Amino acid sequence: MKLTNLFAFGLVSAMLLASCGGKEKPKTKENDSNKVDTSKVDTSAQVPTTVNIVETAKTDTNLSMLVDLLSTAGLVETLSDESQKFTVFAPTNAAFAKLGDKKLASLKEEKNK
Repeated sequence: MKLTNLFAFGLVSAMLLASCGGKEKPKTKENDSNKVDTSKVDTSAQVPTTVNIVETAKTDTNLSMLVDLLSTAGLVETLSDESQKFTVFAPTNAAFAKLGDKKLASLKEEKNK
């Protein structure tokens, strides 16, 4: 009896999956009315300027400690290279403050580059 129930469940599942996919909405005038006429959109103001990680961090006062530590670590030049791609998880000043004054002072020491 269990094998029969399992087979029936599998058959019903397969039928449900088959009925769910693959069909596109037919085109109607209602679907076409939601389209934006991009020929009249001024895109000249939407072109992003390339800004490196350091310049981005400098514009946010919550990242001033990060900027200082990047300088101490000698990473400003590396992270300013716009021909390279980097991902930086940037702690805020509040996150650095949770380390405490002693640990922050240690991070700023030249020997800990």
